[in-house]
Amino acid sequence: MVEGSCKQVSHYKIEEKLGEGQFGTVFAGKDLRNGETRAIKMINNSKLQSNQQKQALHREIQIMRNLNHKNIVKLFDDFETIKNQYLILEYCSGGDLSSKKGCGEHQTVKYLRQIISGLKVLQSNQIIHRDLKPANILLSDSSPGADVKLADFGLSRQINAESLAKTYVGTPLYMAPEVMNVRYNKGERYTDRADIWSIGCISYELITGTRPYKADNLNELLYVLKETISSKNFLTPENFSPVCRDFLSKIFILEPQNRISFEELCEHRFISGEVSPIIELESLYQKFEPSSKEEALETADVLYHLAKEVPHPFLFYLKNCMLLESFLDDSQCARAFKLNFAEAKKTKNKTDWESTSTTREILEKAVQLCRSDAHVAPHLLKENYRQALALVNSLPVSNHVLRLKEAISKQIASIM
Repeated sequence: MVEGSCKQVSHYKIEEKLGEGQFGTVFAGKDLRNGETRAIKMINNSKLQSNQQKQALHREIQIMRNLNHKNIVKLFDDFETIKNQYLILEYCSGGDLSSKKGCGEHQTVKYLRQIISGLKVLQSNQIIHRDLKPANILLSDSSPGADVKLADFGLSRQINAESLAKTYVGTPLYMAPEVMNVRYNKGERYTDRADIWSIGCISYELITGTRPYKADNLNELLYVLKETISSKNFLTPENFSPVCRDFLSKIFILEPQNRISFEELCEHRFISGEVSPIIELESLYQKFEPSSKEEALETADVLYHLAKEVPHPFLFYLKNCMLLESFLDDSQCARAFKLNFAEAKKTKNKTDWESTSTTREILEKAVQLCRSDAHVAPHLLKENYRQALALVNSLPVSNHVLRLKEAISKQIASIM
């Protein structure tokens, strides 16, 4: 067994450094028996000075040995030398979710479904993670379909009804208020609903690109947190769809017993994709309002043709009626309104509300238009981009939508 400058330990070759924490360093490495790439976590024994720190490492190893799931980083091997402890882990080349901030609701749901899939395994083993944050959620590779992997179980522990967690641990900006309270009240206890709060913080950050609340120091963090989530402007319609606001509002509740449970979180329509008629119609009314009859007619024309290509056209015809109703004194708008209203009447009974999402279908069509073949004639390409921009204009204003609009506008300007 060779350590230090020779860059090899047991049958593992240690390569470049990936990151460094308080107690250990993570390297990329290779298993010399089969040539497979591994992540090698090296913990210096001299840094584990207290029994609590040694127990935490032992607990991390024991927990990871018992977890085998595609959404949890796999522990392949562990051993100890005179100087160090080594954990041989699954290598994830895609980085972590810190690089995905501001990705929007649609992509966030994709990540959340995988995070929840991993958490179900923890739940079945009565384990709470206690340090869920974007930096501890890895991506298997850099492809669009990369698997999400829960990582860093150094603060995790098993709990049950008789043994509730009572330790002040975690990362403050993702920490539930009941965990913060342990700092001031040693008798405070918490359950797995502390992890649910962290999921809310992660979701907020992935959707908007910013954290839900900020503070200059730990002493004021709990106060700022309470003030922020009680503010009327906390979950604004401009940044979140109705179904997403409902989801987050059930998470950001100070009293853990009133917070959404893990089972309820898994079944929430934001995660499951089910959309109720009330939520979908509410979202229609909150969207784009045209400033002129020309703008209304242009958007309605694009949506009218899109309606013929989607499974549930009723909502698109209805949306067009809403766009045109302010301009019914114009004969062209009035004719378009009557046409769309007639189509809405024909199709209203064919809408499967459980699988309908107007926003998703509009976005998918806009992206499809923007991915037109590069060899398309410039005037046709420009028309595709114009239609895509009209579609995106009909969506609620958010950071994600604004960036998309800006990108499409630049493409239009670049075409001669």
